[in-house]
Amino acid sequence: MLVNRRNPGASIFKRMQRMAKSGASLVVFPEGSRTIDGNLQKFKAGMFLLAIENGLPVVPITISGSRIVMPKGRFSVSPATVTVTVHEQIPTQGLAREDARALAAKVQDIVASAVNADVAHG
Repeated sequence: MLVNRRNPGASIFKRMQRMAKSGASLVVFPEGSRTIDGNLQKFKAGMFLLAIENGLPVVPITISGSRIVMPKGRFSVSPATVTVTVHEQIPTQGLAREDARALAAKVQDIVASAVNADVAHG
């Protein structure tokens, strides 16, 4: 499902809630857009709120090197080495709606740690 960024609205959130409740796994990119310079942008809290409300664990995944494959604004691809790091899942049981922003920040820190490690070793 692609999201119309000009008008994402509550309907998209409700649709994703229905998908989560039906047992579907959701893959989201919480930055909302691809990076131009390789630096992480602030993670948006909406999908973390969805995870908390549905008691779903969050599995942070870091993808490093993919911006070289298809830079933002270009539709052709180039060969590159891409590193995918799957981190330990974070349970959301016991978290409240108010914890969504803190959870987003925690996941962003985890993802950033692997991006930074990849840059340091690459």
